Amino acid sequence: MLNIDVPDGTYWYLVDNTGSIYASNGIDSGSLSTISVYAYWNEAGAFNPYGYDPGEYTVKYWYKVLPPLEYDNEYAHLNLKLASDHITYKNVRVEIENVGYIEKVYAHPPTLKESTDKNWLIYTGSSAENELLEFEFLMTPEALNHIDGYPRQEQDVKAQTVNANNSYNFEYLVASGFYWVNRVATILLPFGLYWLWQRYGKEKDYTVPPFLSTIPNKTRKPWIVNLVFKRDATDFDKDGFHATLLDLHERGNIKVDVEDKDVVITIINDKGLDRYEHHVMDFLKKMARNDVVKTEYMKQMVEQAQSNTMIEMKVIGLKEQYGRLVAGTDNEVAGEFTENGRKKLIPVGLLSFFLTFAPLTSLIFYDNATRLLLSAAGYGAVTFVQVIAAVIFPSTLFGHWKNDNYKEKLEWDAFRNHLSDFSRLQQYGPEDMNMWGSWLVYGTALGVGDKVAEAMQNLKIDYPTMHLVQTYPYWFVPIYTATTPSMRSSGRGGGGGGGGGFGGGGGFGGGGGGVR
Repeated sequence: MLNIDVPDGTYWYLVDNTGSIYASNGIDSGSLSTISVYAYWNEAGAFNPYGYDPGEYTVKYWYKVLPPLEYDNEYAHLNLKLASDHITYKNVRVEIENVGYIEKVYAHPPTLKESTDKNWLIYTGSSAENELLEFEFLMTPEALNHIDGYPRQEQDVKAQTVNANNSYNFEYLVASGFYWVNRVATILLPFGLYWLWQRYGKEKDYTVPPFLSTIPNKTRKPWIVNLVFKRDATDFDKDGFHATLLDLHERGNIKVDVEDKDVVITIINDKGLDRYEHHVMDFLKKMARNDVVKTEYMKQMVEQAQSNTMIEMKVIGLKEQYGRLVAGTDNEVAGEFTENGRKKLIPVGLLSFFLTFAPLTSLIFYDNATRLLLSAAGYGAVTFVQVIAAVIFPSTLFGHWKNDNYKEKLEWDAFRNHLSDFSRLQQYGPEDMNMWGSWLVYGTALGVGDKVAEAMQNLKIDYPTMHLVQTYPYWFVPIYTATTPSMRSSGRGGGGGGGGGFGGGGGFGGGGGGVR
């Protein structure tokens, strides 16, 4: 380096290839110590002991380079690395005077734009953090008479140069392909999802009032209403379980009493039960003594499970069975009403997965185009997030309701709106006792049973079942909070330098540089 011009108030410094430090006259020992810790070998720059405020700072360097040169009988070759470990260079401008012996210049990165001004070759663009900034020259042998350096003879210099740069440029071609495809995909994917909705998910228009006081379909079991019509057509929750128990109570299959949050369920008969109701009844029978289920019995069973392996297995089974009864889905039942549209998102999801991880995988093989590949992966991740967002929506968004089931879905929504509006419920009185009982059952299935019970209490409607609604959460607490010994034990519950070379990264020089 011949000279360096630094901003006022800063010190110039240079660290050579042995680690020796040269700096401005008058620099203090503390600054020298800091430079020795943070500067790379083969680095020059401007040091401000007080740090830099945001702004623009100009540092000028003058170099005389004695590079390694390769040559044969027809060509000479120079690979000049300007920087490899560096901050982001947002504005790069390199001017090269063509004095007549330069045959071809290969810019690294190849994204730099080339222009000419008389006999000057001008390269402009940017260089990402730690991205290789390098220029490779294929020249006539005359260059050896004009460039001071360290020549060494090689075989077929042109072929080595061309092949190395073809490989290097191919990396950028692949990375650029991923980048632009993924960037366009982030724009096109929402339109693709909209097309899928138009093609497969758009429902027929039905006229349904916003409030409906009559039960849309009295033949529907409460658990089916919860599964299919409460939210998504594949979501089932504890409201469906509680509504089923309430319905079995109303139908006379069981009798439910609550005393101080302790439940007493008497099993009367199991006639007229469907598949899910049989599972519920089986759950009750496993806990019953003489056809009676009590909170007291559940507590005793859990207590005995701490020392009795057989009872422990029974408690574990009951806890697992309870979990299946209050959550999950039944695709067979849901499939009778809807077509699940999430299957149509599988190809889109696989494509977005590929767009995200293919660039990341390419980093293993193509380490020169890191910035482009990471940017491409970022755009791919955006498409992946878009697909995940589409999956989160109801399964019918890209599917459809079969027959006229969508109309019934709208009617159940209107019925729930009615049960949630006290101003409408207060229009009814004790003379509609049977209707209140049905509203309580289906309101529970739709998640608004507490609102119906509250309205009944405010209207002074004496209906015994309404008092059960507030106690739902306590009925099976000993079972679903149980812990046993086996549950507890299993946990269930650097610088540049170097010689010349061909292709990206084989250049002489480089290293750090810039402002610290």
